[in-house]
Amino acid sequence: MWMFIISLIIGICIGYFNLLPNQITDLAHYLILGGLFVLLFIMGFEIGNNDKILNNLNQIGLEAILLAGGSIAGSLIMIYVFHSYLGEEK
Repeated sequence: MWMFIISLIIGICIGYFNLLPNQITDLAHYLILGGLFVLLFIMGFEIGNNDKILNNLNQIGLEAILLAGGSIAGSLIMIYVFHSYLGEEK
C-alpha cells in the first residue's frame, strides 16, 4: 500500500515541478489510455478464467451491476465537481 502512495506522491511532485520534457508530457494521455486498456483486458481475462465467478454469476450479477453503476455515477459526479471547480480558475 505504501508503494502506491509513494508512487503517487512522486508523480505529483514531478508533475508540479514540471520535471519531465514536453515530449513525455504530451505522450502522457496515450500512455494512460493504453495502460487502462491493458488493465481492463487483464481484469476481463482473470474474470473469464475464474470458474467460481462464472458459476455464481447469476447470484452476484445484480450486486455487481449496482456496484459498477454506483462507481461510474460517483466518478462522473466527482469529475463534474472538480471540472467546475478547476474551470473557474482558468
